[in-house]
Amino acid sequence: MNIHTPSPTTHPHRLCRDIDRLGSTFLERSTVHDDTDTFVARNYEDLKEINYFSAGVPLELGGGGAGYGDICAATRRLGHYCASTALATAMHHHNVQQMIFRWRRDENTALAEKLAHIAADQLVVVTSGASDWTTPSGEAVKTDGGFRVSGRKIFASGCPKGAVLTTSAPYTDENSDRQVIHYTLPLEDPSVSIDKTWKAQGMRGTGSHDIVIEDFFVPDEAVALTRPCGEWHEALEIAMGCAMPIVMSAYLGVAEQAAEIAIKAARGKDDPAVHTALGEMANALETATLAVDAMVAGSAGVDFTPSVAFTSRLASRKTIATRAVIDTVERAVDVVGGAAFFRRHPLERLQRDIRAARFHPMQEKRQLVFTGRLAAGLSPVG
Repeated sequence: MNIHTPSPTTHPHRLCRDIDRLGSTFLERSTVHDDTDTFVARNYEDLKEINYFSAGVPLELGGGGAGYGDICAATRRLGHYCASTALATAMHHHNVQQMIFRWRRDENTALAEKLAHIAADQLVVVTSGASDWTTPSGEAVKTDGGFRVSGRKIFASGCPKGAVLTTSAPYTDENSDRQVIHYTLPLEDPSVSIDKTWKAQGMRGTGSHDIVIEDFFVPDEAVALTRPCGEWHEALEIAMGCAMPIVMSAYLGVAEQAAEIAIKAARGKDDPAVHTALGEMANALETATLAVDAMVAGSAGVDFTPSVAFTSRLASRKTIATRAVIDTVERAVDVVGGAAFFRRHPLERLQRDIRAARFHPMQEKRQLVFTGRLAAGLSPVG
């Protein structure tokens, strides 16, 4: 059976080859991190050695100049070796891609400086965007010259090695209207702490702890964006367009690894039930590949045009891809049988890791409502 995977020997960028060189070490560590609920810190250090965190920053700003497709391919390849590392670093990369999008579109010199800083110091960017969405957690209070912000931000993947957090907070303006400010804060600031809450079913090595913010001051000039609270906004379209293809590339890599394990286990077995499960697995993986490839192509070069229609198509493909990657791993388990129920078997971990795909925006039920409302000629968010 031919399982469709990106070839590290033919891919135009060095990232996949570098990851394959590190992969066996990451794979060996992945079991330990899963067993102990510990962050993949050493993997991050190894990735810094190959300038992975600045790979997507444009050459003119001091980065590696990798294209959007290169970042997706590298993330997908990482998923073969360590799902947690693939997912956690995907969160960094999609933040960088959003900065690149806005820098190119708006010729924003402040973003150029941030991207150059990331490249020079291999800074890791953390986000709370997916958990905040249209109505963020926390509260901002307007004061002279800025805002005082407090709150708790969940699912902050990669925060143990993070340098900065990109996040948002609601506030009440002078007209008593609810607004949202988007801002960045340094994680080393004394008003910021990490509450180590990440004890999860899967993706245990992502370090997706809570970040607690207590009375942090955001100057007016540091506010990147202000938007109405609870309403759909172009900023969310940009976030989805930059983020979801990279995130789902990580899960596609996990599904491919599960399929490879199943095929190896089934080799030579003359059993119709096994053959049926292999065929179902192949179909599910092909569906996942088509959906993720379409997502990546739609955002390639980070030059897409933000719109609700674009977001709806992307979110639909994300739903299709999510179902398909989960189905791929489940069918791989069917191939292997009861052995995959034991924690010593790699598929047991991959079954748990792959289920996290369901919780990234848009979650399936929200996507169905979003797409359905749009089809009915309504605002996508009620």
